[in-house]
Amino acid sequence: MSYILDALKKAEQKRRQETAPTLLTAPYSTDKRTKGRSRVLYLLVAALLLNAGFLFLWLHPWRSQEPPRNAPPALPQQAPVQQSVPALPAPAVAQKEKESGAKPLKGGREQERAASEKAERKKTARERSVNPPFPAPAAEKKVLAFGELPVSVQQSLPALQISGHFYSSTPSSRIVSINGRTVREGQEAAEGVIVERITPDGVILSFQGYRFHQGVF
Repeated sequence: MSYILDALKKAEQKRRQETAPTLLTAPYSTDKRTKGRSRVLYLLVAALLLNAGFLFLWLHPWRSQEPPRNAPPALPQQAPVQQSVPALPAPAVAQKEKESGAKPLKGGREQERAASEKAERKKTARERSVNPPFPAPAAEKKVLAFGELPVSVQQSLPALQISGHFYSSTPSSRIVSINGRTVREGQEAAEGVIVERITPDGVILSFQGYRFHQGVF
């Protein structure tokens, strides 16, 4: 047991001797610690200087950008005042010219309207004279019998069947029924066939420029 304790003591002494600093290693470790502390101190000083510089720039911007404080403010240039002489009669003259100009314009419009209506009336009268609403008088064209009409006219004439006839001395009261249709003088009895006159024994019809008589008996 004593041998074991002696061995443990010797091992412990040997370990302490190995870990204890020697004369050569002690100054080296001291210098290393001093250099490390100096480097940290320099870094702290540099950081403080940088922060102070940023703070100064932020609180005091460059003076070259500031306008000069002593320079007087620039005054706006005023345009020269011109005294204008009031022209009072001008509005009255302009109003008179406006009224005098408006009257001829109104009269001109009325004249144009009257001229337009007159031209329209002339045009209507001319159309009526060229295309009369009623057929030409009997004296101008001869009334033919149906058999006297040209063959081409007879073939193109629509079929006509008189089913009713009433004659009166008053032209407006005369009526005739052709193809089941009641017509008066001047009206169309069939396509292209005009009733010119209703006679006591029939009707005088107009077709393609020919006048012919169609009897009812």
